[in-house]
Amino acid sequence: MDQVVEIPSVGPATASVILLHGLGADGHDLAPLAQVWSASGRRFVCPHAPERPISVNAGMPLRAWFDGRSADGRAKDDELSVRDSARRIEALVEAERAAGIPAERIALVGFSQGAAMALHVGLRYDEPLAGVAAMSGFLVLADALDDEAHEAQAETPFFVAHGDRDPLVHPDRGREVFDALLRLGRRARWASYPVAHEIADEEVDDVGAWLDEVLGAREGDGAP
Repeated sequence: MDQVVEIPSVGPATASVILLHGLGADGHDLAPLAQVWSASGRRFVCPHAPERPISVNAGMPLRAWFDGRSADGRAKDDELSVRDSARRIEALVEAERAAGIPAERIALVGFSQGAAMALHVGLRYDEPLAGVAAMSGFLVLADALDDEAHEAQAETPFFVAHGDRDPLVHPDRGREVFDALLRLGRRARWASYPVAHEIADEEVDDVGAWLDEVLGAREGDGAP
């Protein structure tokens, strides 16, 4: 894995949140959210995607979890880069588990391409996770989902959030995610916000409250 931005927990780590950035950003992009979502015992891992040639950037390299073959993610997915990044993210989950954090105390949270990868890995991982939150995301390798979705995530909470004015990843893509989760029988929540391709302040609050639900209340609030 390339470099990773790590925000340590206050006190011994008892839960981990892996934050996955969007196309052209890096691990520093979502790291400020760790300060907002901080809680006693909760550590944050913000990996940098590798640099790779990107079709929508005239083949010039950007940090990306997979080749963006269309701006809205509707072009045929580059399976090789999706699978490569899935292995990288799974390795991060395994590293957290090796450090003593059980899978059911690890949450995946992503934005845009990072949301697509959080969903891809979260739906397929073979041990129950704490939860998966996808902000302004979409499904990749959707045709394989029925065959590859793992029943280990049957009770895993999913939070799907999207800007209803998003010109880049149309809100319909978010609804497709939500509908697919319901079709698979997953525990899913949907929320939309009056913004474009960005993370709304209210969305930050809502995802933070959701993390408190799936990982435990913030210090001073009492354990769930």
